Amino acid sequence: MKRILAILLAAVMLLGLCACGKDEKNIASLTEKTEGTNTQPDSGIEPDEKPDPEPDPEPEPETDPEPDPEPEPDPEPEVELTTIETTLFTVSFPTDDGWEFEDDDITDRDDYCACDLFVFDEDGNRELAVRIFAGIQDPYEYRNDLYNRGFDEYALVEENAYADVTFSIGGQQLLKWENAGGDTLFYFGRNESAGATMFFRVWDNIDDERVGRMLENLQFHLEETGNVDWPWYWEGERFSRGEYSTMIGTYTLTSTFLPADDPIITHETFEHDIEIVGDRAYILSDGVLQQYAFDGTGFTYVQDVAAGDGYERIDVSSDGTLLLSDFMKPYIGISDGEMTFSYSGPDYFAAAPDGSWGISYFTTPDSVVRYRFADGTMQTEAFPLTGLSMATKIWIDDSYVYITGSDAEASAQVVQVYDHAGTLQKTLLGKDGRLGSITFVTKTENGFLALDGNMRSVVLWNAEGTYIGEADDRDLFDTSYPWLCSADLQPDGSIVVILTEDRDDNSAMELVAFRLSGF
Repeated sequence: MKRILAILLAAVMLLGLCACGKDEKNIASLTEKTEGTNTQPDSGIEPDEKPDPEPDPEPEPETDPEPDPEPEPDPEPEVELTTIETTLFTVSFPTDDGWEFEDDDITDRDDYCACDLFVFDEDGNRELAVRIFAGIQDPYEYRNDLYNRGFDEYALVEENAYADVTFSIGGQQLLKWENAGGDTLFYFGRNESAGATMFFRVWDNIDDERVGRMLENLQFHLEETGNVDWPWYWEGERFSRGEYSTMIGTYTLTSTFLPADDPIITHETFEHDIEIVGDRAYILSDGVLQQYAFDGTGFTYVQDVAAGDGYERIDVSSDGTLLLSDFMKPYIGISDGEMTFSYSGPDYFAAAPDGSWGISYFTTPDSVVRYRFADGTMQTEAFPLTGLSMATKIWIDDSYVYITGSDAEASAQVVQVYDHAGTLQKTLLGKDGRLGSITFVTKTENGFLALDGNMRSVVLWNAEGTYIGEADDRDLFDTSYPWLCSADLQPDGSIVVILTEDRDDNSAMELVAFRLSGF
C-alpha cells in the first residue's frame, strides 16, 4: 500500500514541473546567478570559468555643433518704376526719383524717338535734365559729333583708340564725353547695320546717382538691316572738277579748279579765309592757319603756322605781315612765323592794305570803330555809317571800304561803298533790291564783284554800281550746294575763290579752290 502511494506522489510532482512556464525558468536561472549559486545542471560551465567579456563599443567621433541657421533677410521693398516706351528705346526709373515730363516731351515715330526729362528743386530751379534719342538717319550728325567733341575719326575706326571711353549702354556701344565745365555728359554712338544714331545727354549735376539708375534701365530697340554707311573721309573719292564758263551780261566768266596735294577736310561750312602772297598761300580752315606753296595751278602743303587756334579772319599787309582777328581774341600780326604785335580791342576786324589802320564790324552802325596803329600804340575814332541797321562784314582795298549789312528801311542785305574818309559813295543792290549773305567784295577792272554765299552766286555791278547780273554756282563750279566762303584778288585781276562742298559720295566736306576770271 505504501508503495502505491509513493508512486502516485511522484506522478503528481512530475505533472507540476511540466506545468511550469519557460519564462519562469529563465527568470529563476537569472536569479540563481545573481545569488552566486550554480544549481543549474545543464549550464556546461564549471564554477571557476567565466565567459569572455563583450568588447567595449567604439567611441563615436566628436563633431562640431551645427551652427545656428542664418536669419532670412528681410525682403527688398518693391520699387515702383515709371517706364517710357518708344519704338526705338525703352527707359525705366524709380518713380520716387522725381523725374518730370509732359506728353510733349516725348516723340515716338518709326524713325525718330526722343524724350526729355527734368528734376527741379523746391524753388523750381532745374537740378537735372536728360535727353534720350535714337533715330534712323544717315551718319552726318554722328560724324559731326565726333569732330566737335574732339574724337579723331581715323583713330576711332582704324586704331580702336577710344576703348577706354566706350561703354555698353542699352545694348549699344556708346562713347562717353564730358565738357570742360563738368556740367554736360554725353554718351553717343552709331549702329551702322541698323542705320541708327543714338545718344544719352545729361546736363547740370551729371554725377547724380539718379542718372546711373536711368542708364541701367535703358534699352535701345534697333533692327539691324545690313545698312552700309557712307565711306569715311580716307576711304572716299576726293573732290575734283575741271574748267567751266558762263556769261553774266556781256562778260564771260571762266573758273578753273585748283587742286591741293592733300584734300582739306572740314566739318565747318562757313568760316574759312584765304590770302595769297606771291608763291605762298595762307588758308584759315577750322581755326587753323596753314601755309601752302602756290604755283598758280594748285596748292602744296608746307606747314601749320602757330597763331593760336580759333581765328577766322586773315588779311595781309603790303609788307607781307599776316593779320589775324576774331571775336574775343587779340588782333595779332605774324611775320616769318613770329608774332610781331598783339592788340586787345579789335574783334571782328578788317585791315587796310598797309596795315596801319582798320575797322571793326559785326555790330550796330554807331559802334563801328576805326583803329589806327603807330609806334606800338592804338587810337580809336568813330566810323559812322549811313542807313544801315547792322554792319555784318567789311573789306578794305586801296580805294574803298566795302560794308555789308542790313538796310535800315528795307531790312534787306546791301553793300555800301565808302571812301577811306568815311563818305558813302555807292550802294550795291541785288536783282530785286536784295542780296543774300555777302562773303567777299572787290573792285574789278570794270566795276565790282561780290560772292553771295547764301544764294550760291557770283554777282557783278558796273563802275557806277548798277547791277549787271549773277551766275549760279552750278554753272561756274559744277557744284550742288556749296558755301562760297571767301576769295583773294590776284595781281592779274582774277580772284581765287574758296568754297565748301560735300563730296559726291558724301564721305567728307572739302574746302576747295577755283580761279575765277573774265570780269
